[in-house]
Amino acid sequence: MASISVCMIVKNEERVLERCLSSVADLMDEIIIVDNGSSDSEQMCIKDEIICNVKKIKSNIEIKYIYDKIN
Repeated sequence: MASISVCMIVKNEERVLERCLSSVADLMDEIIIVDNGSSDSEQMCIKDEIICNVKKIKSNIEIKYIYDKIN
């Protein structure tokens, strides 16, 4: 069976990220989030609250989070 992934490159999107991820969660098998140096609290927010809330929509979704601060 084919799987579908979404890859998002984000920076300072704490305010809208959960809504965005929640809107695609039940359509995807995997979500990959690449944060390229947020200065808001996005990095900490994603790892806990947002991932937990998205998994409530689809419990078997795989979520990968990568933080790569680019200078």
